[in-house]
Amino acid sequence: MASGKIEEAPRPKSRAGRRWIQLPPFLAMLYEALVDNCADERVFLGPEGGILRRSNFTRRYRRPAWDGDPSNPDRAKRVPAILAGFTFHEGRHTQRTWLADDGVARAARLGHKLPGMV
Repeated sequence: MASGKIEEAPRPKSRAGRRWIQLPPFLAMLYEALVDNCADERVFLGPEGGILRRSNFTRRYRRPAWDGDPSNPDRAKRVPAILAGFTFHEGRHTQRTWLADDGVARAARLGHKLPGMV
């Protein structure tokens, strides 16, 4: 960020900054359709068309999705928690566990250079 504006880097800082993501076929089809029908060069934008910033995304989308809103005064808007208190970092560790269970876990897959980091 420079002068209060988000600037897009011309390239990743390192080769590790660009990764392939393995998706199940049904999810890959959904994302492909989303990208094909997107009018903007960015697929995921904020409510007013701006870039999603991590802090805003967490506050507006992740926390409400994970924590729910069980005490909302409007009964129609009461939503139970899905994963109360869950964090993005915990999600990364959960994925690592699932990959290990499937025999897929490798240091490079998780973004680490050294095998001991897994």
